[in-house]
Parts: sequence; C-alpha cells; structure tokens
Amino acid sequence: MSAKKQRWIQLLFLLSFAVGGVQVNDMLNREKIAAVKPPHREFERTPMDEFDWPEAGMAVELPGIPKKVERDVSKFGVVMSFSGRSAFDGVVSYMAAFVDYPLELPLPVTAEELVELVRWQLTETFSGEEIVVKPRTFGKHIAFEAWTSGEPGSRSASRFRLVLVGRRGYILTVTGMQHELDAPKTDRFFESFRPLDEP
Repeated sequence: MSAKKQRWIQLLFLLSFAVGGVQVNDMLNREKIAAVKPPHREFERTPMDEFDWPEAGMAVELPGIPKKVERDVSKFGVVMSFSGRSAFDGVVSYMAAFVDYPLELPLPVTAEELVELVRWQLTETFSGEEIVVKPRTFGKHIAFEAWTSGEPGSRSASRFRLVLVGRRGYILTVTGMQHELDAPKTDRFFESFRPLDEP
C-alpha cells in the first residue's frame, strides 16, 4: 500500500471515529427506549427546519434545535478540528458536521478513487457489519454514500455521506432503526444539504 493511500486511510479513520463516536454515545439511551417503545408508533415526530450554519459554510434541514458538538481529534500525529450539529427525531439521530483536511493530505480526484480508499477503512471501523459504499457526485464535487447494517443483534444502523468541497469534508449521518434509513425524511435530510457559497 502506498504512503499516500495509507495517509488517506488514517485520516478517514479519524473522521469516522469522530462521527461514529458521537452517534453511538447519543444513541445508547435511545436504543433502550426503542426496545420498549417503537419510534414509528409512540414517539412524537419533529418537523424538519432549515438550519443555516455560516461558520461551516453550509445549510441543511434538521429536526428541532441542533446540539453543538465540537472536538479536536489527534491520532497518527495529525490533529483535526471536528465541528458538528446533532438533532433527534424520536430515536433517530441526525448529524451534520465538517472537518478541514490538512494541506499535506493528498485528496482524491474522482468519487471512484474516494470509494476505493474508504471501503477498506469502513470495513475496519465497522467490523462485523454489512457495509455498502457507493460513489456520488454533488454538482462539481465528489462524494460517497455508505450504509452499515449495525452489529449482529442490534436494531440500529447508519447511513452517511461525505462531500468534499475544496479541502473541507462535509459529513451527513443518520443513525436509527433499519427501516428509517430509506425513509422519505432521511432522503430529505441528505438532499437538503447545500454549501452556502454556491447557488
């Protein structure tokens, strides 16, 4: 494996660790509740509202009032500042976040190259889960979208998308029951994302 590819994998691991850690922590109590009260019957649903985030240079629709999540992540000698906003609809967790990649990091040119680099890393991070990764484009920007089935016996699963805009990576994540990942509200969340400096 080339040094360039190894560097990519290390930094993408940091990215998924940051997002996954926040999502898992937030879902712990929600999963306990979900085991007794199915979200599609007993939880009041929260409408989606557009959330403009000028500091991040993005806008996205989120349910309710987003919670601020910020941290510095350091590993393999690299420090990245992770900033996110998370919100819940019943037991479904939504997160929009961004991270700026260091100048020394070589970025991929095509969505297919991005998927090639990230597939191995996701398999290592979500060991034991079924993973689907697909290349995407977002206007002139490259992206990927991925689905994880959740650990064996778990009722939760995740769907997330990374869009590269210059040297900034935008991460959109939904964690909830398996049937929620392809729900119209989840699609609306992903499709509502837009960089603020573009029409």
